[in-house]
Amino acid sequence: MPGVPKSKGCNTCRKQKKLCDEAQPKCGRCVRLKTECVGIGVRRFLFKQDALTRYAAPARSTTSPRPAPSSETTRIAGALVHILEIRDIRHDIRSIGGKYFLDLPRRVGHLAAAYDASVAALVASYSALYGRGGGRTASLMRYGDALAATRVALPEGGIPTVVKMYMVFNIYVCQEWTCDTDPVRSSKHREMLAFLLREVVARGELPQIDTNYIYALCQMVVYESFVNEKVELGPWFWEAYGVVRHTGPYPYHYGKTFLSIRLETYAEASLYFRSPRRNLPQLTQIHNLIQAERPALWAEVEAWTATCRDPSAPDAAHRALLSYQTAYGLLLSIGARVIRAIRRVNPDIDLLLQSYNLCDDAIRLARQSEAGHRPFGAWFVPKFLRLVRAGVPGYRRGEVDALMRDFAQDFKGIDYIKESEWVEGRYNAMEDMVSGQ
Repeated sequence: MPGVPKSKGCNTCRKQKKLCDEAQPKCGRCVRLKTECVGIGVRRFLFKQDALTRYAAPARSTTSPRPAPSSETTRIAGALVHILEIRDIRHDIRSIGGKYFLDLPRRVGHLAAAYDASVAALVASYSALYGRGGGRTASLMRYGDALAATRVALPEGGIPTVVKMYMVFNIYVCQEWTCDTDPVRSSKHREMLAFLLREVVARGELPQIDTNYIYALCQMVVYESFVNEKVELGPWFWEAYGVVRHTGPYPYHYGKTFLSIRLETYAEASLYFRSPRRNLPQLTQIHNLIQAERPALWAEVEAWTATCRDPSAPDAAHRALLSYQTAYGLLLSIGARVIRAIRRVNPDIDLLLQSYNLCDDAIRLARQSEAGHRPFGAWFVPKFLRLVRAGVPGYRRGEVDALMRDFAQDFKGIDYIKESEWVEGRYNAMEDMVSGQ
């Protein structure tokens, strides 16, 4: 679903298919015709056919609102309800999407046909992964249909921006479940989510979005800002994050406070990466914070691991362990990236050794997470491994690659090593851009 800029002319000229001179504050045609002039300079996207849409049926235009749910939408909603009833942490999709998925059934049939297509793709891809009906070919066809429908729906003015965000998010999740391993496509999805979030903020529509979903969006936008120079966190991001600043999942883990894994910490780091020489004191401060909190966070991982060795340990204990493991993986990912940025300015050997220590911990955490909670209960493992691998080039690479290949078996066909190499390439490219600063 890659997008490219199409036009920055005003809405009036675009509607009448006239050339706009894009003059500010009003274009020449609107001044002459004495009409309202809005939309000048707004970046719009034209979504083009890509390789995966070969699976898709011909795209149809969508309208909103939809009529009452059909038997097909009822079937999709019913399948979703069945999936959401699965509480086994190994197959519970809430381990990935949290409360966002709980709202999917009530929205099916009431938003837009493209949204329904994206949800149908989620259901088909989950079913194909775990043998709950349907196969890989069927899931790919659903995924292709959803891509094609979303491509048609995104430029439409009748579909609310919030609904477009839901569609793109669903497609983003489907991409991994269908084992589409193109990191460039994933990056385009995250870039589009950043664009849509900026639009929602500008239109004052944040209250329409559940806070859990806003937090997940902010996480993805921050990650994209690490690897994409086009996504820079501006006032729009901090306004969105302000809504969830005190409600995110990591500030207080079961009564424990860890500042190093707050979203705002690595959002600030993203800004500092763009000028590491000027922001060396701030990056060093984040590095010191991570180093100071690592032992306490690892102690929590160890304590909950010991608790979960008891066969009678409750589900809540396993979810607490997953929460702490995910948090520690996040800390390692950010820590490796921060050290890499600092060493571009200060190639201290002690920093290099500290980055090696982070990689050692990443391997230890991955091995600890191998049993019991896979696949969805260990979805975070290859995520942090690929980032640590990119942040600590060369060190124990064979062991890291072996672990990523092993975890890739949970989503057969996915290539985490390819993704990590792409991330490392993006780190290099962005660092080269600021090397003179």
